[in-house]
Amino acid sequence: MTQSLVLHTPLPKNLGAGLTVMNDRIGPMNHTWLMGDLSYTLNLNKDKTTKLSFGLKGGVNILNANLQDLNMTTANDPNAINYSGKVMGNVGAGFFFQTKQFFFGGSIPMILKPTLDPTVPFYDRTRHFYATTGGYFEVNRMLKLRPTAMLKITPNAPFALDGSLAFIFYDKFWVAGTYRLMESAGAYVQYQITEQFKVGYGFDLSVNGLRTHNRGTHEVMLSFDLISTYTGNKRLLSPRFF
Repeated sequence: MTQSLVLHTPLPKNLGAGLTVMNDRIGPMNHTWLMGDLSYTLNLNKDKTTKLSFGLKGGVNILNANLQDLNMTTANDPNAINYSGKVMGNVGAGFFFQTKQFFFGGSIPMILKPTLDPTVPFYDRTRHFYATTGGYFEVNRMLKLRPTAMLKITPNAPFALDGSLAFIFYDKFWVAGTYRLMESAGAYVQYQITEQFKVGYGFDLSVNGLRTHNRGTHEVMLSFDLISTYTGNKRLLSPRFF
């Protein structure tokens, strides 16, 4: 089970700032991330529709693990150690290029590879490399299409490729299908209630051998935009397609 809270805002002089709080629990392990973000954006044309942004993030990961509660196949396993409130720092970086209808980006969210204890190698966080691209196309006054794709590369593991296609009706109601290569398929819906508030729900189901061991995942999203006082803007860019 995962919960996340993400806040971000523009700042003067083409800067942006953000805060991410995420809690993730799987089996006996519980991770809590507290991360701060800072970005700088270059406007590449006069009307500011083509931009290149660079971002940095930094923060801590707090780990709690009750490994001694597991059913052991090996008695006195040296890896079965409980961790409580272990704090590890990390940094990340990325870039994002966008035009009015197209985007492309790349990132390494966790650059460092922390190990809690040199004698206990079970926790060795491997770097993940991400690349993403997409855009939107107007079919007619009623309908827009928004395809996206994301590639994740992890050393010594198969790559992951995600794709989605969203149908956007009247710039308010989204219906989309998603697929992760050889892993899962799903769908989500999203509705723009007002210019500032939107809600969404999504689910996916495994298409590999894991489908006999789980019932898929479910996600609920709430998003609320505040008018920025830092930039002097009195209007929101709504709707936003990426």
